Amino acid sequence: MNLSTNRLLAVIVLVCVVVIFTPIGVIRSVSALASDIEEGFYNGVYNDEEGYTEKSIQSHLDNRANAANGLLTLSSQLGITDSAYNDLQSARYALIDSVTISDRFSANELITKYSEEVYDLISGMELTEDQQQMLDYYMQTLRGAQTAIEGLSYNDTVSEFYDKTLKTFPVSLFSPFLKTGPEYFS
Repeated sequence: MNLSTNRLLAVIVLVCVVVIFTPIGVIRSVSALASDIEEGFYNGVYNDEEGYTEKSIQSHLDNRANAANGLLTLSSQLGITDSAYNDLQSARYALIDSVTISDRFSANELITKYSEEVYDLISGMELTEDQQQMLDYYMQTLRGAQTAIEGLSYNDTVSEFYDKTLKTFPVSLFSPFLKTGPEYFS
């Protein structure tokens, strides 16, 4: 073998290594980044503008599930066990049992709908002062947590991932081969 054959072989091997390992590296790096972003749903997202880690969407959902449980308990004590009660209970269970972020979003929407229906039923009743305070507390918790969720930057972080990360070279070449990115809470 002469020197030119060895160089040609070396170039071919180098090209093969680059062609094989570049996609693998890109896909692994992007998948890890997507996983880190989705982890923000459960642990909170660092807000660069404000300089702190926001409370996670999951923690607000836990607060909403607990407040819905309190509202269900109050409803039961007042003898309200009609379809609105059952629907709220089902929505709460759906939130607790949900696996994906989009399932949690759907269950959260149902909690909003049915908690307002149960509230309308209870608020038309004669309540003791303690019952009124409990009703106000549960609804304030439900509404406050929802307002807080709407103000969080998790979805902005997901959008940034899709808008910036997936459109850069060489990621843009391999984005069709990525399994999934982080899931929006919507």
